[in-house]
Amino acid sequence: MNTVIDTDNIKLDIHLTDQAFGRSAFDLAPQSNSETVATNRINILIAHEVNERCSTTKTLLKKTEWSANCHRVTSVEDLTHSLNQNQWDLIIAYGDSKLFLPAVVGKQIKQCQSAVRAIYLEKTYSATNALQIIHCGFHDYLTEGEEDRLLFIISREIQSLHYQRKATQSDSVLAEAEAKSKLLLDTTADAVAYIADGTIIHANNVFIGALGFTEAEDVELQPIVDLVHAADQKAIRKIIKKMGDINAELPDTQITLIGADQQEIGAELAFSPASHDGERCTQVILRSQPASTTTNTFIVESSEPEVSIELGPTPHTKTKTVLPNTRAMNTGLADLENLSGKGMIYFISLRDTLNIRKAVNISLYSDLLASTRNLITALTPEATMIVDYTGESWIAAVPEQKETSNLLLGEKLCDGLNQLVGNETNTNTKSYASIGIAKYGVADMSSTAAIDKAFSLCAEQLDNGGFKVFSPKIDNAQGSAALKSAMELDRLKVKYQPIIGLHTQSTQWYEASVFICNDSGIEQDATQLLESLGIEKDNVALDQWLINEALNSLEPLAEKNSAISLCIPLTASAITDTQFSEWLINTIQSKKLAANCLKFSITAEQAQHYEHQCHTLLSKLIENGFGTTITNVTAENFAVVRATPPSAIQLHNELTQKLNDAEDNSKEPLQETIAQAIEMNITCIATGVNSASDLAHLWQTGVPYIQGSYLQAPLSSMSYGFSDMA
Repeated sequence: MNTVIDTDNIKLDIHLTDQAFGRSAFDLAPQSNSETVATNRINILIAHEVNERCSTTKTLLKKTEWSANCHRVTSVEDLTHSLNQNQWDLIIAYGDSKLFLPAVVGKQIKQCQSAVRAIYLEKTYSATNALQIIHCGFHDYLTEGEEDRLLFIISREIQSLHYQRKATQSDSVLAEAEAKSKLLLDTTADAVAYIADGTIIHANNVFIGALGFTEAEDVELQPIVDLVHAADQKAIRKIIKKMGDINAELPDTQITLIGADQQEIGAELAFSPASHDGERCTQVILRSQPASTTTNTFIVESSEPEVSIELGPTPHTKTKTVLPNTRAMNTGLADLENLSGKGMIYFISLRDTLNIRKAVNISLYSDLLASTRNLITALTPEATMIVDYTGESWIAAVPEQKETSNLLLGEKLCDGLNQLVGNETNTNTKSYASIGIAKYGVADMSSTAAIDKAFSLCAEQLDNGGFKVFSPKIDNAQGSAALKSAMELDRLKVKYQPIIGLHTQSTQWYEASVFICNDSGIEQDATQLLESLGIEKDNVALDQWLINEALNSLEPLAEKNSAISLCIPLTASAITDTQFSEWLINTIQSKKLAANCLKFSITAEQAQHYEHQCHTLLSKLIENGFGTTITNVTAENFAVVRATPPSAIQLHNELTQKLNDAEDNSKEPLQETIAQAIEMNITCIATGVNSASDLAHLWQTGVPYIQGSYLQAPLSSMSYGFSDMA
């Protein structure tokens, strides 16, 4: 493809080959390296009153192998709503629009804080207009009819957007790594400090305590030579001079340090290159020397037998840590990283340890740590594996158990540790525990990955204490208290995701889900958080709120549309509440709704944990004409479906994801589950359809219904155009 662009007196002859546009015609992947754009689907907003503009863009992109989702907005309000609700790649606006003037579109993009790239098309070129349009926030300006140039600009802008999103992701990863580094530094048993230009810019509590100080300011921002005995200052100055050379080898150095009250402390300093807050510096690890006649030695005592374990990659540093071996079943961190089955990882760390040391006699500090370890053992289930990560942090692996609530156990651990340390320090107002919790044995979350995630969450809690449970879609809420608070503050919102028939669409089927709005106004899916709630009587209020909101939205639609149907999820509290079914039936009877337009769902996990209660509730719902659904179904847990057959099942999204595996047998678990459902005449829904490849694979399996973000993300109303799919 050859294109000639004449701009004033400069003529550019651009040869656009298949390599320039990628696969046959159009690809945004850079050709200079192996990096590729994550998806070949782009989402485009067409800002115009006339549908012809949308059709023209679709026709143009059909000449390529690029998959474009084009959506037309016809009002400024519609534009704002679309920018707030979904992630768009491009906006294309036109000069003949009476509504979507450049300043209007640019203002909306800015107000919505969207990263979308904007392109403006006009019938005739004007240099004056071009400058004004760019100032409004558009990324390029061209005349209509320049199809090749438009494709080139789309390619360029999508590529640029891809790199921008990767940079944002990298910033997030960097922030997480820095949090991990902070936690390691604060909890390691090693005495560590960072030096830049001969000055200590940061030191951990162990380093500060090793010198006999109690406050960070006693050490930080001090020249290291001021902490070195006069006899050794010449040697330390030579090392400081070499620190500026990254290639210089800095030998371990035996030295005498001057601590609090001019106490002489014999130590060995080990140096290595490092960075702190993005700046190059030198890491110093202080190791105590055997006691001599002229020096005092910093000694950490433990009453427990000791084993030395070489810790692996991040978050496990490559330094050796001494671990008390207090459980016969505990053979070290390696055993945790190779756990089978399912369960939860709890990463538990004491915080504010410097003040804890100040408040208790140093000789009693090791006893306090031992008591903390014993309390963790007492509060966790008997089958729990516990590893001492450092002297002041622990990892507990709790196997999956019906009776164990992750949120309740997190609360128990926090309360117990706070009380224990508070009693020893004679305080009762501080939070001394920080805990990160993550599930292993599900989807791609191995025990090693769960340790990493729990580690990061623990690091996030170090400033204020408390615990945090990892959920892929929501990390900033903790338990029913957070949800209830959000409900009271009107921060909960119900959204509706369509369930789409692959071959037929006899019903307009939606699933209700709860979103929670954080302090920044960002909405996040709270589905997994709701699923994780334990049994608390007060939690039924959340179910009642969701049902009332959903029914109020459904009632006016159902009066006009008999084909509409809605599935509403239930929490464990509703399932186990003996009064809930009566309340539900009475509530629905007060509405102008037929029973067959409603379905209620429970998870396979709930069906396993609360077998009797689920059977009772589902039977009652079926008896009253309501549909029922069991979600997160796999071939392994299909027995819960046979126990009380529902009208529909939703397959676990991991079955869809496995379709993209290279293994030939990756389809077998999905097809086995579908076959069992067909045998029982149960409607089957595949979830987690997040890409074109997912859809292509599912088309071949015979599954009748699909659901996922590739088809449609949850909507604020039940307004999906099902006619477009049937």
